[in-house]
Amino acid sequence: MSRNIVVKIMEERLGEYGFRYEKFESCRWTFSREVEGIKQNVVIQKDIWGDSAYILEVHGLRVRELVKDKKYTSDFFEFKNDDERVAVLNEIADIVIQYGIDELQST
Repeated sequence: MSRNIVVKIMEERLGEYGFRYEKFESCRWTFSREVEGIKQNVVIQKDIWGDSAYILEVHGLRVRELVKDKKYTSDFFEFKNDDERVAVLNEIADIVIQYGIDELQST
């Protein structure tokens, strides 16, 4: 389930910003778009020890560097079941939309 739900939610949420699923490799989903000839990536990495957490990277920045909010004390978004997984993926999409798009446009 995890592979399909990651792609489904991220394409639904980030598609309007031009991001499309590109590949899954080494526990990492890459979503890309091209802006003025420059490829921009959003990467979601699966917990390499299991299937209970994700890490977000936008332009090489993880959530604590990207958001700079004390609410985020870890780069890991943990979940215990499928409902929490969906909530985490939507939170990740919210962060990309709120902070990541601006970061990508400023580079």
